[in-house]
Amino acid sequence: MLPTGLPKDNRRQGRIARTVLCGILAVQVLLTLRRSTAVNSFEALSFTVGHAEVTELFEGALGPLSVPALAGAPQSYPVLGAVAHFVGGIQAARTASLICMLVATTLLCGLTTRLFNVPAGLCAASLFAVLPSTAVLGGTASPEAAGLCLLACAARSLADADRAVRSAALCTLPSAAAAALTQHWTVLCLPAVLLLAARTGSGGRAIARILGLGLCVAGLLGTLYGSGLRLRPVFPLAGQGDGSSLQGADPATALLIASAVLGAACYLVSDGRGEDSSTNRLLQGYARRAVVVLALSGAAAAPFAGAWWSGTSAYGFGPAGGLAWFASALAGVGVTRAMGRHFSFPQAGIAVWTVLLCLGLPQTDRWFATDPDPAHLGDVLTPYGRSTGIYMGIPAEVAAYHLRGTVRPEQWTDCAGRINAAHVSASVDEAGTCAQAVRRGEFRLIVLDSRTRPSVQKAVRAALHGNPHYRLLAELTSRQHADGTAVGVRYRIWVQV
Repeated sequence: MLPTGLPKDNRRQGRIARTVLCGILAVQVLLTLRRSTAVNSFEALSFTVGHAEVTELFEGALGPLSVPALAGAPQSYPVLGAVAHFVGGIQAARTASLICMLVATTLLCGLTTRLFNVPAGLCAASLFAVLPSTAVLGGTASPEAAGLCLLACAARSLADADRAVRSAALCTLPSAAAAALTQHWTVLCLPAVLLLAARTGSGGRAIARILGLGLCVAGLLGTLYGSGLRLRPVFPLAGQGDGSSLQGADPATALLIASAVLGAACYLVSDGRGEDSSTNRLLQGYARRAVVVLALSGAAAAPFAGAWWSGTSAYGFGPAGGLAWFASALAGVGVTRAMGRHFSFPQAGIAVWTVLLCLGLPQTDRWFATDPDPAHLGDVLTPYGRSTGIYMGIPAEVAAYHLRGTVRPEQWTDCAGRINAAHVSASVDEAGTCAQAVRRGEFRLIVLDSRTRPSVQKAVRAALHGNPHYRLLAELTSRQHADGTAVGVRYRIWVQV
């Protein structure tokens, strides 16, 4: 809310800005609520881990369900997602993710307005709302949306460090720590985000402010880790080839990056007129603008730099959403500069937004279309669920979700490891080990997703050929593949005779 002491023109501008922002959020909701009720592997993994944590059925690792796709502490989002799923099903859990993304869009508008001006903030929010990563994160019950929302909250708090230093610090610390626990990749963005505090300090005071916040966040994470949270020491950034990752940047994100580069260049060479001024008396002009550009671009590129350094070729939607969030702030500046002073050329902004929408919709639909068919997969699997025996799923998450009422998670294996007491034992030759177990007829049910781990699936299917212990139960398809090609067999299910 704007203070009552502001001039009437500023109050009117605030009302118009809030009305436009509400329209942008409405468009984002409509673009997100277009997916089916199918449960993908990330959602199934999160719910299974969350239910296990809530009921305290397991200690230590979760066997085949403890995979790098869950890039966060099991006690953070999975617990909240499991509670939401218990209360209102999959739609309630997805609604929580949608709310997180709406809050992230609102925080983006506030951050960009604080750093630049109101038109740039509205343009940034409008661009971010139509991106495919925004729709996918908002429509998927997974930790990525919550992690991005918490990271956005930390960045927005630091932008107000010149107005209320203590309040900004108190809000930044828990937000940054919670983001790091929810999604580990957000740690890579925090050093660049902390630079936003430098734009409001002077000399050594700015450096002390950044170091102090960084040490506090590191200390808080260390305390939580020492208290018993099971954190993974790495920062996985992608799935395992199940259609949930982005192979590079999609066309819509590429256009957003180009707009962000234009905005950064225009902002660096501008005279700073029309932007929200800071109380900083040392960092003025080019130096202050360079700090802002470095903070936003560094936070956007940090997860992808980490993925390149570790040799990861596919980038998950979480890091892609982080890239889009920080790049949208600079892209908003680029679009407003392209439209000119007093919006002399509004057709430029309309063209960029329309192209982003047209590029983002097919990309989002292609990803949503890879979900398994919920009307058939659950119906086929349910009659064969028992509380005894061993079940194979490659991957195991979706099948384990559909049989969660009768089959315990530790009964499942994905040929990468099985739970045994308090430790996981994995085979070096997982394909050969699985094939031998299939030949002996050890599994009560075998569920194969044709898009994952082709070498293991080839060995398992070869062992199933002519095997007297199993019969083919069903072959199910998804609506289309992730690349938009013709429909093919998605799931093959064998049952023990």
